[in-house]
Amino acid sequence: MDPSKENIRFYIFTRMKLGFKAKQIHEELVSVYGDSCPSFDTVARWIRHFSAGRESLEDEERSGRPCSSLTRDTVARAEAIVAEDRSITLRFLASELGISYGSAYTLMHNELRRSFLATNKQTRIYSLLYIYIDFN
Repeated sequence: MDPSKENIRFYIFTRMKLGFKAKQIHEELVSVYGDSCPSFDTVARWIRHFSAGRESLEDEERSGRPCSSLTRDTVARAEAIVAEDRSITLRFLASELGISYGSAYTLMHNELRRSFLATNKQTRIYSLLYIYIDFN
């Protein structure tokens, strides 16, 4: 049975309060959990946190954007755009959704299961259209 992070941290906190050093605590954890226990550096870091006055065992909230731009909302918006006009390009889709070209490609091929079959003539027309739009 693998221990939860909170259980390990509680054990570290309790043993630290009893006066045990990081090395002793880590050795005890290794003897019980083997490879499933945290590293010595992790045990030492939590002892520093608890010694500095931290009492919470849970991870702190982290701010930041989600790891992926492919959210349910983005997929739904892409479906609506494609349903309206099936001849759109990946660049157009990416600019409409505010995502990268690679994310638009992944969205179309993996999420929507669609592929683009453009002939050389279509590719040249789209390229000329983008050049025209960029300069005007």
